[in-house]
Amino acid sequence: MRYMFLIYLDEHASEARSPAERAAAVAAHAPYIEMLRRNRRYAASDALAPARSARTLRGAGGKPVATQGPFAESREQLGGYYIVDAPDLDEAIRLASQNPALATVGVAIEIRPSLAGVAETPGAGDRFLLAVYRDGELDADAWTAFVDALRGRLEAAELLAPAGSATTMRLADDKTALADGPFADTRAQIAACAVVRAADLDDAVALAARCGGGIEVRAIRATL
Repeated sequence: MRYMFLIYLDEHASEARSPAERAAAVAAHAPYIEMLRRNRRYAASDALAPARSARTLRGAGGKPVATQGPFAESREQLGGYYIVDAPDLDEAIRLASQNPALATVGVAIEIRPSLAGVAETPGAGDRFLLAVYRDGELDADAWTAFVDALRGRLEAAELLAPAGSATTMRLADDKTALADGPFADTRAQIAACAVVRAADLDDAVALAARCGGGIEVRAIRATL
């Protein structure tokens, strides 16, 4: 089964780091990814550009309207993700507990089962993450139609299980603490993610608009 690790970080603490500290944090992921690959658990991972660079689409008068900034205004923002293959939640939790993000500026990892995944051969252009937020479950037929509309521009897509299925991991007193439920206690939660190739941010926003409102569009800074 596939699981997505949604890594949330304190962006103020992240941006206060020196270049050397940032480089060391990124380098710490290399042996972790190698371990996942060696054990045939690795599917994908990416680090995202800062939340202030995001564009968010919301519905207004039946049409999606793009605004600057992330979907949620908070110090703690989605900073990256992993997709892993694990036989069950216990194994996914064990793998997440070894993720180096929690040892740096990561504040939590939300572990969510994936209901369906799509992967295609990457094309030309920069990469952008489309994080789809919904109050409740995302209609599977609507998601399939959206994915079909992105053919040729799509790199990967994941339809996630409901937020109620999430397990959130935090570090407290140098020990991992688990809690049932998603990282953010709000009505609107991430319901699906897609990675697309686009010429620029405006092009990525136009692709996201095909799914309607409630989508955060964020540039992918680097593949971990």
